[in-house]
Amino acid sequence: MKTHRTIICLALVGFASLAPSLVSAEKVIPSQWAAAPVRIDGANQEWQDAAIIVDKVSRAEYALRNDDKYLYILMVFKSFDGKKDKSNGFHFVKKTITADELIANLEKGGEVLTDEKKAGIRQQKAYMIYEGLPLDPS
Repeated sequence: MKTHRTIICLALVGFASLAPSLVSAEKVIPSQWAAAPVRIDGANQEWQDAAIIVDKVSRAEYALRNDDKYLYILMVFKSFDGKKDKSNGFHFVKKTITADELIANLEKGGEVLTDEKKAGIRQQKAYMIYEGLPLDPS
């Protein structure tokens, strides 16, 4: 689960680097309506028409989309020379897990599940998830 902690830490660092610009009272960050759920696959093809915002301090690029249930965030970090660094990042892997594995993962992540919620999850035998694995430069 060290990989899971690394992913969470990197995501928090990314959000923290954008925090000053995200909480500014004067700045409104546009979020486009997502007509269909965004595929969480590590590719940015669905974001070609998105309004990309560049953070002046970190030079991270990001865009927001939302639907009636979720907020989707695209974040692109570039190396200091301004080019995409393909040795750092995440590789998203599609996995199939059982209902019991999903329950164990959610509880391990700190989520409290009622017996009712567990029964609802167990109604489906398997779930498709995307796991983000950090790329190893070596």
